[in-house]
Amino acid sequence: MSPEYELYVIDFTGTITAVPHAVKIGRNVRIGENCSIGRCKVGDNVTIARGSVIEDGATIHDGARLAAHCVVGSGATIGSHARLGEGCVVEAGARVDRHSRAAAGAIIKRG
Repeated sequence: MSPEYELYVIDFTGTITAVPHAVKIGRNVRIGENCSIGRCKVGDNVTIARGSVIEDGATIHDGARLAAHCVVGSGATIGSHARLGEGCVVEAGARVDRHSRAAAGAIIKRG
């Protein structure tokens, strides 16, 4: 029986996080400590800073950068090279277009 989670080293101090098998993670991805990563897709060259939450069904495209404590809701999409400031919330099903910038504390709603 295989384990429920694979473990990935996520910072230089050796902190590790449990990541579900159903997660698709691209190359050169950085995930900070104390993140919660659901069953989602993460492209290449993505940074997800400490304390962020990525819910099931979310997609984060290549080159996106999420600052600390961001929340990406279920089924939400972060476009390529988008930047989310600290504490941003992308609600379930919402979309952040490619090359977009969201200020710290912004709430991105669906529709």
